[in-house]
Amino acid sequence: MAGSTTRRYTTLLVGLQLLLATIVIAGSLSHVFSLRRAALDQHLEAAVGQARIVEDQLTQTLNLANLTLQGLAEAVTLPPEPASNAQLEQFQRRLLFLRSISAAEPGGRIVASSNPENIGQLISTAGWTPPSPDPAANFLRLGPLWAGRDFADGRAIRNDEPIPGDALNFVPLARGEAHLGNQWLFVATLNPDYFLNHFSRHIDPALATVEIIDWEGRLLISSREGDLVGRPYVTGADLSRLHDEEIGSIPEEIEHGRTVMTAFRASRSYPLFVMVHVDREAALRQWAADTRQTLTMIGLGLLTLLVLSSVVIIRL
Repeated sequence: MAGSTTRRYTTLLVGLQLLLATIVIAGSLSHVFSLRRAALDQHLEAAVGQARIVEDQLTQTLNLANLTLQGLAEAVTLPPEPASNAQLEQFQRRLLFLRSISAAEPGGRIVASSNPENIGQLISTAGWTPPSPDPAANFLRLGPLWAGRDFADGRAIRNDEPIPGDALNFVPLARGEAHLGNQWLFVATLNPDYFLNHFSRHIDPALATVEIIDWEGRLLISSREGDLVGRPYVTGADLSRLHDEEIGSIPEEIEHGRTVMTAFRASRSYPLFVMVHVDREAALRQWAADTRQTLTMIGLGLLTLLVLSSVVIIRL
């Protein structure tokens, strides 16, 4: 009779051991994966915030460029005189994001510039965005990415001939204005390094990359080392989604062979998109370290408890 009672107690205690172990393991795993989801959500939310900050800086910078070009007709001597180049240079020196500012005839021939080497260059705005039948339209237009430092040594990059992001390149800007009955086209060269320097101060390159993409889906600026710019980057259904949604996020996609989370945002005033990619593996690195420590402590505690309870069962 006593032996039967002992066996029942032993069976009950072993069952309680297994139940306790199951509850602890299930609870621990549930907590760990909850923390994993929270870590990913936190990084995606941070990417959304970073995209908003970059878009705001981009839009404000282009607003300043637009206002500058708009006011040049009244501030610069036109038709151009020898003093016109110096006047344009004074404006350019105050705007670190512009490499040069030039005045051109409506047909695109540069007649004055902060960089005199640009004079005589013919700039075609065909295909620039937003589209306009008037090459000297009085709103800011953006051209495709150019290789080179300035118009004097530059060329528009073809879709099938992208260049490394660390090579000299620029984004051309244009705006037309009338002055004393004459129409003038003002063009400027936007310096991508200005934005890359900003990214390097605020974005951890091991965790995230930032990209600026034009309305046609071509990559203009990328903080990813070794990336090729000037190429079609977002196409088809993905580009249609950017056009339709303008602001959003993608919890999981593959970029350059790695799984990333992406936040995207369209400029509120210009035909450009900002994309921020966060590497999921890098985002989970701290979670993985904390998880190993937590599971080790829980495992040791559970093992100790099971050993002690087993000793008690054996002595029954």
